[in-house]
Amino acid sequence: MTSFSTVADRQTSFGRLPDLPLTVESYGLDGLRRRWSAEFVRRTTVVRLSGAGQTGVGDDVTYTPADHEVLQAAGATLPLAGRYTLDSFFGRLEELELFAVQPRRADSRPHRRWAFESAALDLALRQSGLSLASALDRRPAPVSLVVSLRLPEPPTAESVLARLKLYPGLRFKLDATASWTESLVAGLAATGAVASIDFKAYYEDLPVDGAVDPSLASLFHPDAPNDVASLGYHEIRDGLPRSPLAPSPTRSGFRWSA
Repeated sequence: MTSFSTVADRQTSFGRLPDLPLTVESYGLDGLRRRWSAEFVRRTTVVRLSGAGQTGVGDDVTYTPADHEVLQAAGATLPLAGRYTLDSFFGRLEELELFAVQPRRADSRPHRRWAFESAALDLALRQSGLSLASALDRRPAPVSLVVSLRLPEPPTAESVLARLKLYPGLRFKLDATASWTESLVAGLAATGAVASIDFKAYYEDLPVDGAVDPSLASLFHPDAPNDVASLGYHEIRDGLPRSPLAPSPTRSGFRWSA
């Protein structure tokens, strides 16, 4: 995101929010990590903006692990305290260097900026006692989730079948790889639970890179659901909430859980 500098910006849904008042007193960073394979450890950073007795949360999903290590080691060094509108806070972020070391990937900058912007949105809504739906004058509706999953190597359907045994209504977004066999594809299709296939063709210099033409995804899955499954659904365990999730219009902020 950037500051709301044009008429077109203000005609979007997000453009209805620039004048929300925002008070930032401090912020903190929480580092998260999860090993997905012997080659890949996923790191992220939770940004917590605090002010006026409320806290807003955003998630930095920058892909390069070193970017998170540098950020977390430095701590909360940015001069963000002050009184703003949401628009002026976004402008303040544009003035600051969010990386102590130049990031290797071009998409790292918008990922990090959105972590602070989404935390600011969450905080501004909470300070005003608003939900995102009420601020946009929209009615919440149920959200259908898919489980985002990459099969082990050599690939089998066991991880999919284990989850379906616990939750027969689950749907999946699966990362396809060149090692998939025709029999595996047939077995996965037979479950009726695969909502979409992710070919990872736009990724570069990452362990999840794919070599499949991304146009195939647009041909076969133009209306597939978003990859927004809750983290808990990556675990094979009982007791998870059902999906679709019922909306909760009474809660304020930009998060599902309080």
